[in-house]
Amino acid sequence: MRPGGITPLQSLRLAEYLLPVRCVICEAENVRDAERCQHCRAPLTFGQWRAESVEMVHRVGLLGAPGVGKTVYLAMLLDILGQQEAELQLLARGAFSLNLQAEVIPALARCEFPDRTPKLPELWNWVHCQVRRRRDRRPWDLVIPDPAGEALVDSLEHPLNYPALTNLFRRADAAMLLIDAGQLSSGCRAEELLAVKLLSQLAELAPAHRSGKCRIPTAIILTKADQCEAAQVSPAGFLRTHAPTLWYHAERRLLRYAVFAVQIVGGCALRQLPHNGRVVVPLRVEPHGVLEPFTWLIDHLGRK
Repeated sequence: MRPGGITPLQSLRLAEYLLPVRCVICEAENVRDAERCQHCRAPLTFGQWRAESVEMVHRVGLLGAPGVGKTVYLAMLLDILGQQEAELQLLARGAFSLNLQAEVIPALARCEFPDRTPKLPELWNWVHCQVRRRRDRRPWDLVIPDPAGEALVDSLEHPLNYPALTNLFRRADAAMLLIDAGQLSSGCRAEELLAVKLLSQLAELAPAHRSGKCRIPTAIILTKADQCEAAQVSPAGFLRTHAPTLWYHAERRLLRYAVFAVQIVGGCALRQLPHNGRVVVPLRVEPHGVLEPFTWLIDHLGRK
């Protein structure tokens, strides 16, 4: 007590501080005022919102080799969903979820591709959003990290170095596996074998159906379809012909999967830069097939 007034006790605030925040990615408990998980370095804002909401958070894994186009595809997907008045609508949760669009879309408008995602999880783009279909009563609450391709490759050999990715494989509710259609059409086996490794890791760690197959819906996305017309005509036929090993593993290990072809730009060219040498630049933004893989995932999300 002080002269002329009463000092309120702060015990209630102390009790709130002692309540842990559980990480959405790895389920580790953290102190309430921490910004990132002490175990996997994922943002803890996801966990704080989940504690205040009755909605369940679904984790979507975005997988693919370095340079396959994960960042560009995810940014364009969010940009299209955030603008249209259609069956599927998206609402970003948190300002940080808009960072990806703010970086990638202006870069494409300048005829530039964004820089590659750094390997450190603290520097990845983490997207938290709500997706709603008109016929659904409640929205889907999704968390979609955009990991570096180099980190995904390293995590296959050294999983303990990337707990965020290991736990994402183990707890994912859906997945998008991206593979370069242009590389496949040129006969690049390395692209296919890395995709097979990622699919195998997902099938081994993710929840399994009673049949033994991985039960989470997986969209196999052929990127850069502007470089390969055959991929646009028949995505599944193209994958079966040019990546038979990946096709075989998908048939044997995945309970629900579908193949899609996606293009973001309408052609590329080489540009000579003073310090970086020759780099690939997009000639124009011409998205095609961007929504179909994501719509398919939402239709199959939550099925047993």
